[in-house]
Amino acid sequence: MARTRTFIGIDIGDAIRASAAALQKELTKAGAEVKWAAPESMHVTLLFLGDVDDRELHAVCKAVRAAVADEPAFALRVAGVGAFPNARRPKVVWA
Repeated sequence: MARTRTFIGIDIGDAIRASAAALQKELTKAGAEVKWAAPESMHVTLLFLGDVDDRELHAVCKAVRAAVADEPAFALRVAGVGAFPNARRPKVVWA
């Protein structure tokens, strides 16, 4: 059966997305050899679920929606940038 790599995440909003895309451009100019994420796919991962059986995806989405239905919206601010495994050989750049 097919499986989908799945996580629970939140959207970062247009302002943070634009700042992150600008940072990508600056780091590229500086010679960083990183496979960049497309700005539209940028997010904050809250929980990585791994490979979920496709037959269970609807139930997972429904459970997450129910869990957050009464939660209010909140502001998100990003401060700081880093990389792992390290800044000299970044595989992931995070903010």
